[in-house]
Amino acid sequence: MTDIQFHPDARSELLDAATYYEDQAVGLGGQFIDEAQRVTDMLAESSGLGAPVAGSDVLRRWPLGSFSEQSNPSI
Repeated sequence: MTDIQFHPDARSELLDAATYYEDQAVGLGGQFIDEAQRVTDMLAESSGLGAPVAGSDVLRRWPLGSFSEQSNPSI
């Protein structure tokens, strides 16, 4: 399993998005964070899958995607 680390700007953007969704409906921000965690866990467990430079997996229900670089486990 690969240790996934978020770039500070990516972490800030993720938290800003969660705050926005929570402002739209109570509990929605938490659901967003849960889905982001699901994708992060999947990337950590499957780090060898996908293209050698970059791969993506779209978060279900959310208009965002996650991207990883195989040689650098930072998002």
